[in-house]
Amino acid sequence: TNAYFQGDVNGDGLLSMDDHQQLMTLIKQTTPPTARELYAGDIDGDGSLTTKDIAPLNRLINGKDVNPQ
Repeated sequence: TNAYFQGDVNGDGLLSMDDHQQLMTLIKQTTPPTARELYAGDIDGDGSLTTKDIAPLNRLINGKDVNPQ
């Protein structure tokens, strides 16, 4: 089974640009994401996958703080 965690949008166990691409695909599609995809991709915690999740996801991928001060 795939173990989704915050930022691992594609469920492969890694943080990478593949997760960025998967998030972009999920944002554009008309069908709702699965619960796992929503958990992993909703970085800003607003309950949906939106363009507001992209920058924080990229910070995670690059090993930076999601919410810089």
